[in-house]
Amino acid sequence: MYKDILSHINKEISDLRKQEQELAAKRQGRERARDAINMLQAEEDKKNGKLAVQKGICPFPDDCKEKRTCTKDRCNADTCDNGFTYRMS
Repeated sequence: MYKDILSHINKEISDLRKQEQELAAKRQGRERARDAINMLQAEEDKKNGKLAVQKGICPFPDDCKEKRTCTKDRCNADTCDNGFTYRMS
């Protein structure tokens, strides 16, 4: 009887692991699709001169990792560290 219960529990755990792997693969696919859409939008923004770097708004053009996608009209960041902008206050 205990072996049957243990066997059932192990099967359920195995099924849950498979589901977890499937969900992770789907999530990765969605993330790749989102990134592709963001890059297409960035290319369109660049063509239209909408990027903050093109407008001269970006105070960290060489350091910021969002320089290829940022379209802000002003940057309220005080510093850029490792590609990420931060506000000090």
